[in-house]
Formats: sequence, C-alpha cells, structure tokens
Amino acid sequence: MRCDYDWPQSPDMNVDGTRQAMVKNGYQCPTRVDKTNWEGTATYGDWFTVTRTANGVSVQRSDSGGQIPVWGLDLKFKCCLPDGSTEAPTTPSSQKVGTGLCQPLGIRVYNGNGDNDGTTQQRTDRCASACFSKEPALAYGPWSTRADAVGFGMVESTGRCYCQHEVWASCTTLHSQYTAYEFGQL
Repeated sequence: MRCDYDWPQSPDMNVDGTRQAMVKNGYQCPTRVDKTNWEGTATYGDWFTVTRTANGVSVQRSDSGGQIPVWGLDLKFKCCLPDGSTEAPTTPSSQKVGTGLCQPLGIRVYNGNGDNDGTTQQRTDRCASACFSKEPALAYGPWSTRADAVGFGMVESTGRCYCQHEVWASCTTLHSQYTAYEFGQL
C-alpha cells in the first residue's frame, strides 16, 4: 500500500467547521480518524468524520455534540493507494494557448465558488490535474461520453475550470474570460 497524502493540505476552516483537502482518485482515506489512527502522539478524545468529495476529502470534528465543530489539534492522517491499484497518473505540464472555451463546453471540474482557491498557479495545477485524471464531473459529463481532455480553460481569478476535449487552435471558442491551456508531453 502506498500512502502519499498526509492530510491536511488546506488548514483553512469553513464556516460550518469543515476543512477540505485535494486527494486524487484511487486513494482511500479512513472514514473515521481518532487517536488510534492519526499521525502523532496526541491522546485527546476527539474524533473526526472524513467524507469523500468530488475533488478530495472534507473533514469534520464529530465529537462536539452538535456545536459548531472547531478544533485546535494539528490533525494529520494518511490516505493511501491500495495494493494492486494503478497509481493516479502524473499530470503533464500545460502551456497557455489563448483565451476562450471550445464549443461545445467540456466537463466542468471546478465551479470557482471557493472550491479551487489559492494562488493562480495552485488553481491552475489543480485544474490540470482534475482534467487529466478525470476527476468527477460537476457539469457536462460524464467522462464516458467524452474524449480525454487535451487541456483546460480556467478563469484565473476564481479557479472555475472546464476541461477541453478538442485542440484549442481548431475549435470554435466562446467565453474569453477563460485562459486556455493544453497539455504537453510527460
């Protein structure tokens, strides 16, 4: 078993007391985390529920008795790729090729409503990874009805991201607020 993800990768807590982290498809995280399986030596009675989301995991403290579940514990746990599983593919580099989205629209993997935050580079990297790794479609899916992504388009200020299933130079484009990228070679 290969364990790559040492959660959390995003320390910011949402208003509802949850925290999110990106975890690639194929990796499995525990559904309950407590002193028996978290990293470190803390012996508190806290326990946490881990839920898989479209692009990773959401973690919430679950022993708070209905109160807004906040915590100060530096919570860390492992998410692992099971034995015999194929490792999630390495995302190739991508290059800017222009502006606009190919028509018809490709699969949307980020809404840009806080689900792809961080710096422009972090948002771009997550968008590239989500399209290349065929992360779950939020709209215009499913993947089984589409060709593999050859690139993606993203609004740099929000992280809203669509996968591109056609070469940008030979498609009809709309929505010029999107920066278009195409994958290079691995």
